[in-house]
Amino acid sequence: MVARQPEVVLIAGINGGIGSHVASRIREAGREALCMFSWLEQEGGLRHSGDSVVGVVNCAGKGMESSSQVSITDMREANVVVTHLCIRVAEKYDATLVHLGSAMEHDVLRTDTYVQTKRLASTLIRDARACSAGTFRSVRLSLH
Repeated sequence: MVARQPEVVLIAGINGGIGSHVASRIREAGREALCMFSWLEQEGGLRHSGDSVVGVVNCAGKGMESSSQVSITDMREANVVVTHLCIRVAEKYDATLVHLGSAMEHDVLRTDTYVQTKRLASTLIRDARACSAGTFRSVRLSLH
């Protein structure tokens, strides 16, 4: 009998408040929840060729509560670059992508860097969904 590879869900932001809860629920559902960045770093993901990546969840983000204490570069990296990476990983493995955005990005009166980077991330998701045959779902999450 051949052992079945576990279904893997890669999570960006797995150590954060939301990401850790998402990981717990994924594990309760019988799937393996792994840090996307650690997974990619291990031999470039090559040793995982047998893994069955079924999902990528983007819980990463920076600057929501203390944007004045976070550099613009860090916000762009966490909110935009990571989103782009999640899209590419989901496309590569034909996995479902779940992107957790922020309700604040829909507030037309807000123009701060945090909101601008979250809006750009959502634009990347919409563009990827329009151009890809992959499975994309976008989830709005309001944290107040």
